Order: sequence, then structure tokens, then C-alpha cells
Amino acid sequence: MEKLAALYGVGLDYLLGLTENKKHLKTSLADLHLSDDAVDVLSSGKINNRLLSELITHPEFARLMADMEIYVDGIISMQIRNLNSLLESARSAILEKYHPKEDNTLLALKAAQIDEDEYFGRVVSDDVERILKELKQAHSGDQGSVAADDAASLKEYIETISGTEGSDFQKWIMIFCKQIRLPYNKLTDTEKHWLIQISRKSSLLKSGTSQRGKHPRK
Repeated sequence: MEKLAALYGVGLDYLLGLTENKKHLKTSLADLHLSDDAVDVLSSGKINNRLLSELITHPEFARLMADMEIYVDGIISMQIRNLNSLLESARSAILEKYHPKEDNTLLALKAAQIDEDEYFGRVVSDDVERILKELKQAHSGDQGSVAADDAASLKEYIETISGTEGSDFQKWIMIFCKQIRLPYNKLTDTEKHWLIQISRKSSLLKSGTSQRGKHPRK
């Protein structure tokens, strides 16, 4: 096995199905520079680590991180303030010299001032949107299409059994079996009987059938 792993350039644990990592099996947490809180989140099972891996390995992720770092660390905050001050000075000079009413020139100078929070919020949002669109496209073949096919198949099945003999309750059970991929036709009569008996305990079914034949109270 070790020779086979070496031949394919992967770890032995990967061949044995013990890990999804082909390499970096001996990488320590210290090498990753993760905080204890970050390790807690990654090991909690509360987030989709697989999707997170796709996100950080996306070619555009480096751009996203760069824009976030520039904003969070205030790398160009001073330059933005200086630019805004320069624009405001030019606007004030025009007002003092000519005492004009608001015209296109003054409005342009005012509009040119940059709101750092708003600007980087839009930049980061654009970065994330580009990445998510590409990830969604990459997943469209394995999740979205399956969901669409299932919905179409279920709709066709409902239309098919609507004209068959049997009570409404029995048809509901058949639809339920279809949704959970349980072959109703392959169940024995005993299995069908107990499935129906158990399903009668459902409050959803009771609320859906209890009003039949009843007249509203006056």
C-alpha cells in the first residue's frame, strides 16, 4: 500500500479512505496560524468546511482577502481622508471666491468625496458575489438539477396516481413513499398496513382530514 501511495503521490490514509487530504497529512495547527477560536469553529461541525475549502481555494479569494485587509487595517484611510480634504478645500475656495449657487461643478466635487465604509462595502460585496456565482455554477450539475428533476418526477407521479383507485389517505401514503424513495409497490400488505396505521398518528394528516364532512359551527 505504501508503494501504491508513493506511486500516486498521495498519503496512505487517503488510499484507506481515512482522510480526504491527498497531501499535507503531517501539517500542524501551528503551521496554519489558526487561533483556538478558529479551530473550535472548524471542528464544531456547525459550518460547511467543504464549501469553505472551495471558497478559500477560489482564484478570486486572494483579491477578496486583499480588499478586506486594506479596509480592516485602514491601510489607505489616511489617503482617503486627505483626498476628501483636498476636494472640500477646492469646493470651499470656489464658494468663497464666486459665491455661486449649487451648480454641476460644486455637486461633482461634493459627490467625488469617498465614504470609506460604503466604498469598501461595495468592493468586498462585488468580490464575494463573483466568487459565489462561480461556486454556484460549479454545483449546478450535482444539486440544482437533481432537485429540479425530483420536483418534476414527483409532480408527474401525483398526476398519475390521482386517477387510480384508492382512498385519499392511501394516495397520500404513496406520495410520501415516493418522496423518501420507498418503493410502495414492493411493500407487503402487512408493511403497507402498518405504514398506514403509523401515519394516522400524524397531526398533519389529522388536521388535513378532520374537517371533511363537518359543517362549520354557527
